[in-house]
This record gives sequence, C-alpha cells and structure tokens, in this order.
Amino acid sequence: HDCAMSKVELSEGLLKIGAAAFINCQKLTSLEIPTTVTSIATDFINDCTALAELKVKEGNTNYYTVNKVTYTKGVKDGETQYYEIFRIPEAAEFTNKELDLSGTNDSEHITSVGKNAFYGVKNVETIKLPDTITKLEDECFKACGLKTFYVPKSLTEEGFGTAPFSLCDNLTTFAPPSTEKELDHFYVDEYGILYNKAHNKLFKVPNNYVLQY
Repeated sequence: HDCAMSKVELSEGLLKIGAAAFINCQKLTSLEIPTTVTSIATDFINDCTALAELKVKEGNTNYYTVNKVTYTKGVKDGETQYYEIFRIPEAAEFTNKELDLSGTNDSEHITSVGKNAFYGVKNVETIKLPDTITKLEDECFKACGLKTFYVPKSLTEEGFGTAPFSLCDNLTTFAPPSTEKELDHFYVDEYGILYNKAHNKLFKVPNNYVLQY
C-alpha cells in the first residue's frame, strides 16, 4: 500500500488478484493483467488515483479491455460474449468527459455494471450505457465525477443495487437514454429525479440536486 511503483506488468501463471491488492498505490499509472488470471477482486485498484491505463493481455478468457474499459467475458456457443462492465481506471481520460458505451461492439450481451466499476473515476461527467443493462451492482459508481446519468432502458428495480451512486457529489440529474426511448421499469421526472414506473416509489434524488422553487 502507498507503493512507489508507477508501472506493473504481472507475470504469466498468476491466477487470482486479491482484495485491495494495489489499494492506495497513488503513483501507479499503468497495470497489465496476464492471460492466466481468472479472478480479480473488485477493489483491487481502489484509490489508485494516477492509474490511467488498465489493460488485460489479449488471450485472457475471463477479462478483456477495450477503449479503457475492462469487461468480464466468456464463451457461449463458440462465440466470445461480454457480460459485465468490470473496471475503469481512476485517471482514465475521456473526450469531453463523456463515456458512451451504448453502441459498443457486443453491447447486446452486457447486462450489468460491476461493483466498484467506476470507483473514483473523476474525468467522466456523462455516462450512457447499453440498453441491455439490467443491473447496477452495489456502489458501482462510487465517488466518481458523474454529473448526468442516462438510465439504461432495461434496468430493473431488483437490479438497482445498494448505493450505486454513493459519494457522487456532482450528480445533478438522471435522464432516459433518449427522448425516443421510454424506460421499461423506471420514470424520470422533469427535475431529473428517479422513480419506479408506477411513480409511487422514489429511488434516487441526485446528490447535487438543487431544490426547484
């Protein structure tokens, strides 16, 4: 912890990366995961505030990185499929601070955002996810710089985890994915507050919501 390393390339043969393995390595800027790794704890790079590059080596059958986003993956019917948005490094940079994953290749297979996936990512203010997302795991956007969150069309009430937007102090509004798409299980009012479809259960008031008079 509080290590002086700036770049780490882990050795082939490594199978697991445990909880808090690199936590608070604030000088770490680049980390490469070998092909042999089959399991990674969700908090393995928490508080690595300078980490801009997290890369999984090509050939790993459980994880894959594309455009700064690491996914879990698997093989079904002979084809590679991506299932969960696993992790984005905290110092990753995005054009105009926007991350649009709604048109990502194989996005039809992505169904969840993993715990700690966007933990501490400060350089993203707007996020659009694939319509196929049904689940936000606990604390998946914790302490990130999010201002506007476009609610995925298929997100379910049961899939709304515990405190997914914890410590998102800049979060101002929720929005549907587009004006043409109606959410299947949620409703966003004119003030950007999130309710269930029946409008009888309040799910989330944005952390930085300004009361309208």
